[in-house]
Amino acid sequence: ETDLPNPYEEGGSWEDRVLFVDIGGSRETLSAKTLAGWLVKTDGHALAPDSEAVSVYAASLAEKYDTKGKPRTFLTSYGEEITLKMGNYGWALDQAALVEQILSMLLSDWETNTATVTAEWSQRGAVREETTDIGKTYVEVDLSGQKVWLYKDGQLLVSTDCVTGTRGTEYATPGGVYRLYGKES
Repeated sequence: ETDLPNPYEEGGSWEDRVLFVDIGGSRETLSAKTLAGWLVKTDGHALAPDSEAVSVYAASLAEKYDTKGKPRTFLTSYGEEITLKMGNYGWALDQAALVEQILSMLLSDWETNTATVTAEWSQRGAVREETTDIGKTYVEVDLSGQKVWLYKDGQLLVSTDCVTGTRGTEYATPGGVYRLYGKES
């Protein structure tokens, strides 16, 4: 036989393997059938990982678990729930690192029939919760009311007036959720 059999297919030596992907408190399961689909036969009659298929999978996980750049609901200090659509804050899966981890596992010898890879993040939020990733320590700015509130561990520490950038100019303060990069008196 000139072609190598796919070890993940039924009857193969790795047909019982399961690869787990741990993602910030959640776990995805990759069956041997899925892993078999990520091995392709080369012109040289060998098996090679299909990096494009694994990249598509990693992108689907990013779509499911990333919060960066996605709309989020926020309960304001006025008690009003609003949707914030802009900003650079949130969790972002390091897709390239995850692809490399999975590709390295595909043709490697495991000690048992199960193995786990742990996803890495290219950017992190404060917490990994389904309701919010902002956490309980943050600054809230009301652009229309020119007010600012500082919360630490869920407790209001400061409530004061503020002056934000002028709307309609290059100095306008953008709406949305952003990381705090610096502060000064």
